[in-house]
Amino acid sequence: MRIKIVVAKDGKVTVKAIDLTGDSWRDYLHYMDEARREQDNGNALGMNRSLRSAFVNLYAHLDGVVCSLHEHLQKNDKTFVSRKGNDNKKCTLYDKIIDIKNHVEKEKRSRLPNINLMLKPLRDIIVHPSITKQRSFNMDHGSWCHILNSE
Repeated sequence: MRIKIVVAKDGKVTVKAIDLTGDSWRDYLHYMDEARREQDNGNALGMNRSLRSAFVNLYAHLDGVVCSLHEHLQKNDKTFVSRKGNDNKKCTLYDKIIDIKNHVEKEKRSRLPNINLMLKPLRDIIVHPSITKQRSFNMDHGSWCHILNSE
């Protein structure tokens, strides 16, 4: 959450709070509900539009939660080890998830289930429709087409 406090010259105080991570979750739920309504109405184009919006908001929410947790651990837990990404730059979302998983397993001596995140290629296709991605998703072909079909 970001909080901005503005004190005007006349002494008036304005406080603005923005919760983009929480907003993206609520937007995800909204667009999923909208997609269901469009599907019930037989509107495939409207359904797919809503599914794309829902997915982008779900991805934004996941990114916000993981990045906030990763940043919190970096600042507040001396035992937390953050690795660089494959390109020696800042960690990707995947790298941050692995960092958190490794930390929990090391510090809590507890195994976390693996998260199979094949979201990035799908997100890239939705956000950048002109790019080409080739990836095996281990999904039912019909389900994949159902998500992206714009007829």
